[in-house]
Amino acid sequence: GLKIQKKEVKEPVVLEEKDYIYDKNFTCIVCDKEFSSKIMKTGKAKLIGTDIDLRYRYEGIDSIKYDVVTCPRCGYSALLKYFPMTTAAQGKLIKANIYGKVKLPALTGETYSYEDMMERYKLALVCSIVKRAKDSEKAYVCLKNAWLLRGYAEELELKNQLTEEMRQEMKAQELEYIQNALEGFINAVQKESVPI
Repeated sequence: GLKIQKKEVKEPVVLEEKDYIYDKNFTCIVCDKEFSSKIMKTGKAKLIGTDIDLRYRYEGIDSIKYDVVTCPRCGYSALLKYFPMTTAAQGKLIKANIYGKVKLPALTGETYSYEDMMERYKLALVCSIVKRAKDSEKAYVCLKNAWLLRGYAEELELKNQLTEEMRQEMKAQELEYIQNALEGFINAVQKESVPI
């Protein structure tokens, strides 16, 4: 008789946050240490929209958590796009003011948590000020700090761990970062001839 072949129904592959990231190697411009940091894979995550202030939203991952790089030895911290662009003079400023003064716990998990990244983003802002970065860089770090806070609040909300007091405090912090970012971008346009 005829054999009826049953079609195998494949379960859809459900990707987790760890599937969207990889370890990228860096050499610190300040202290020459080689280390790795988790970075989001380009083109892997599906963009599902943007917030009113252009924060990208991806399915399965908050890309903001993977956009800052911190040297585990000296503490130099910067957004991924700025990390390798530090000059020798800026490196000296970081060495004099940051090296040995900051000790963050090592990142050991498969993914980064918002708690892990809060201090690293604050440190990226401090480093951008210490190295006398352009206003546009400092503004961008402020904006990303705001987005990180927003993502953290959203995660706490989903877990039913966000109290009204925390919500108000985090919103106030987020707005302060956004205000600083706005002022920084305005200064950048006036001083740095940034095209608009």
